[in-house]
Amino acid sequence: MNALKLAIAAVLVLAFVSPVFASANITAFHNKAPAYANTRANVSIINITINASGSTVVLSGVNVTLTGTVLPGNISVVRIFANDTSGPLLGSNSTWTNTSTLNYTFINFAPNYSLSNETTIVLLVVYETYSAAQPRSTFGANITVADFNVNDTVSNDTITPINSSLVQIQDVHATAVVTPRIVDTNVANQNFYFNITPTGRDPINWTRIILPAGYSISSLVSIFHDNTLVLTGVNNQTGVSDINVSFATPTTYPIIVNFTVNTNTSAKTSQAFQVNISGSNLTYVVPDITDNQTNVTTKTLINYTVVNAIKGSAYINGTDYWEFNFTLGFNFTSSEYQSGMIQFKMTNWTDSAGRSINLTNGTGTYFASLREGADFNNTNMFNITHNYNTTAGITKTSLTAGFVYLTLRMVIPLDTVSSSSWWSTYSMIFRATP
Repeated sequence: MNALKLAIAAVLVLAFVSPVFASANITAFHNKAPAYANTRANVSIINITINASGSTVVLSGVNVTLTGTVLPGNISVVRIFANDTSGPLLGSNSTWTNTSTLNYTFINFAPNYSLSNETTIVLLVVYETYSAAQPRSTFGANITVADFNVNDTVSNDTITPINSSLVQIQDVHATAVVTPRIVDTNVANQNFYFNITPTGRDPINWTRIILPAGYSISSLVSIFHDNTLVLTGVNNQTGVSDINVSFATPTTYPIIVNFTVNTNTSAKTSQAFQVNISGSNLTYVVPDITDNQTNVTTKTLINYTVVNAIKGSAYINGTDYWEFNFTLGFNFTSSEYQSGMIQFKMTNWTDSAGRSINLTNGTGTYFASLREGADFNNTNMFNITHNYNTTAGITKTSLTAGFVYLTLRMVIPLDTVSSSSWWSTYSMIFRATP
């Protein structure tokens, strides 16, 4: 009798248990669409806040309808992320279904996304624009409650339909290259060329170049665009580390900026020159850069020097001389090479009594010279002063790792005092040419 009563009680309890239904409530959405977007860009269009109610909600996908004048193929991919683009990618689709009135794509969530009771997720819809998308066409997104695939119902009492604003497509692109790519440390007025070539169908009207840390601009030499030299000899950079160039008439021609900088005093490997372009409704567009072609390595290029006196005595007759042989080693890797000039400077000669021998008589006669090799008639030579001459040096083409042999000749002026303690100090750099 007691067992029967318990069984009946259990049946009665089960009869009073109510079913639990899960529903997804759309509580908010935000239009993320910018006014303009570039081709080949990932564009955030809209985000949708969904709350689980009653039980766990399982989202398996959502249908997205394309709005605007753009052809469906001009939107390469539609992606949906959880929360933002740094969150997990829930799904994507690159195929559009076309009807007589609309174009849509279904984004399948694989795996399905489970939303626990009374928790919230934000779905972010991102379009990727096609590289050949038609400029001035527009695109946007439309989503309704019926577009969601869930394990139960989707409710939305106040927000239907969900629409983004329309985005206009622009095509603003360029390539960028800086030369030289390898420079010596501690070089004043090192020359660089920055070549920015527009590759998009829309013109640009501004560019900015930002130098790597440790570099400082010494002068803006020239700007060339629209097949015209439009600036020369004017130092109008906006700061010690950046150059801004604006064009009254937007251009699709190559832009060549020639400037000089003071390089790092210490070695830096593959530092990037940053560059942005603006125009046609878009600002701060990053150019397309391949193979780190805006990166520059700064390092001590002359890393080995041996000096031998090959003629250490001379008659004081105004024509006799001392000569010294220099063996230089260069710090290039097996794949590196660079053209430029070996530059040399030195102090006046001084002896233990404080007397000196000048490097020049001050009226055009130079006593010290440096040439390549041992042949005095070698034309690859220059006169030496106390400072580096930015246009004078031992020229080398496509210099690679290895050795270079130089000869320093010092002619002894007539008024020189005989002494066995003459000495001088020197410095050398390799000035790379663009």
